[in-house]
Amino acid sequence: MYQQHFDLAKALFGSPIAGDGSVFLSARLRAVVDNIEIASSTRDSALVLHGPAGLGKTTIAAHALRNAGTRLAIGWLGDAAQTGTEVLDLLLGEFGFDVHGQSRGERLQSWRQYLRELGATDTRAYIAVESAHELPVAALQALDTLTRPDPNGGPGANLVLMGPTRLCGLLDEPALQHLKQRVRLRQRFAPFEQAETEAYLVHQIMAAGGNYDAVFRPGAAGAVHAFSAGVPRIINNLCETVLAVAARRKIPAVTAELVEATAVGLCGLSPPAADAHVAHERAVDALLSDADGDTDEDAAALTLESAAREEIPTLTESVEIDIDSGAYELVVEAAASA
Repeated sequence: MYQQHFDLAKALFGSPIAGDGSVFLSARLRAVVDNIEIASSTRDSALVLHGPAGLGKTTIAAHALRNAGTRLAIGWLGDAAQTGTEVLDLLLGEFGFDVHGQSRGERLQSWRQYLRELGATDTRAYIAVESAHELPVAALQALDTLTRPDPNGGPGANLVLMGPTRLCGLLDEPALQHLKQRVRLRQRFAPFEQAETEAYLVHQIMAAGGNYDAVFRPGAAGAVHAFSAGVPRIINNLCETVLAVAARRKIPAVTAELVEATAVGLCGLSPPAADAHVAHERAVDALLSDADGDTDEDAAALTLESAAREEIPTLTESVEIDIDSGAYELVVEAAASA
């Protein structure tokens, strides 16, 4: 939608797991990739990538694993498995096996044989588990058992467990002692710092064939960082919305004021606490302004009166927009709790 308006060859934020060299790596993230590659140098190590949601754990893990070599077999598991049998079935299904009609013993034999064949061709096997903290202890224990080296020459597989920091505590369960002993890396992920947020936006625009200075005005990246708290997933969503609004309204470049209006009015993000009331007023004014710059003062007053009842407004508003006509209707669904 906005690509033509900003003279971009593609959308800025495509697949969350980039399959090429377009992954943004700050100095901190390069160090993380190095740590993952070092920790996965043995065939049966376990890695724990932990931190809040939306920080790019899956993206960085995929990038690091692809860098580990050209002969790879990577399986991605979610949190659906509840038992050891379900774990085995999901693993076989992920690697293309049809297990219909097979006994559990036959399925287990197929899995072990597959790992031995990978070892014989010097192919590394990685099992990446997203939301690993949601798995029952029995499922994690089964993952450990199924990816260990076996006495018949199977090299086992690397485990990459991803989730919030409480995942590290889960490994203290007595039944997971062996899995905990396999862990060679506990890597914490953190939000972007402000300089990283701007560097990320520069990188994404350059990868799309654009000119950063023609898309974002000075101060806009700082506003993106403030409202996203440096979380890449929120940065992506906020910027996609801002760019779409700018394209629909034929705004030549993204400003800090446009970021504030979009973040508060459309995405429902809270203003930075120190400037909460000021940012809220600016956002409401911007959203209620028509194409000629006039403001629906009655609607704005009602909205601000509602917001003033809160000490610091964390908005849960929905906004219905007819951008082509310049008409905006701000509907307050619920006031935030203090």
